[in-house]
Amino acid sequence: MGKNMLSKAYELEPCDPIIEMVFLADNSMRNEDYKDACLRAKEHIKDRFKNKGLMDKYFQDVFNR
Repeated sequence: MGKNMLSKAYELEPCDPIIEMVFLADNSMRNEDYKDACLRAKEHIKDRFKNKGLMDKYFQDVFNR
């Protein structure tokens, strides 16, 4: 079910760098497209998860690797 949700999210928002990064991580061998998506997503992490809550901190830590 999670993979279906991820595929649907990517289908609806293919230009969202965070969705693209997660979709490619799950559906590829972490090729150059995935690496490029990671770099683009990194620029959006702090804006998307900018609250001071624990979940925001978690997502910043996970995606900012």
